[in-house]
Amino acid sequence: MAQKTYPKNISTELQRLIDQGNAIIEELSEGKESAASALKGKWSELSDAVRNTFEKYSDVAADKSAQIAEQSKQALDQGRKYVRDNPARAAGLAVLTGIVVGFLLGRRK
Repeated sequence: MAQKTYPKNISTELQRLIDQGNAIIEELSEGKESAASALKGKWSELSDAVRNTFEKYSDVAADKSAQIAEQSKQALDQGRKYVRDNPARAAGLAVLTGIVVGFLLGRRK
């Protein structure tokens, strides 16, 4: 799968869309073409741009969430393997962690 590139900051993309909206208003105020057709055409372009932008970002979010889920699964599998391979050491770490947490919670008043 080829790596897609997207703007690093969604605010940059939104600012571009706002600028396009301002251009629509400017064209309408200058009377270059009928207000209805100008608004219809520009709105169509703008809404398509917004839709495409958010589709891209949703694709990126879906890809990243899948990567995070896979990494979490791998970390869990590694943890389980460590516990199976080193049961005494894992039990010792669990006891030590319990003592430290108990001590820290006991100091809270």
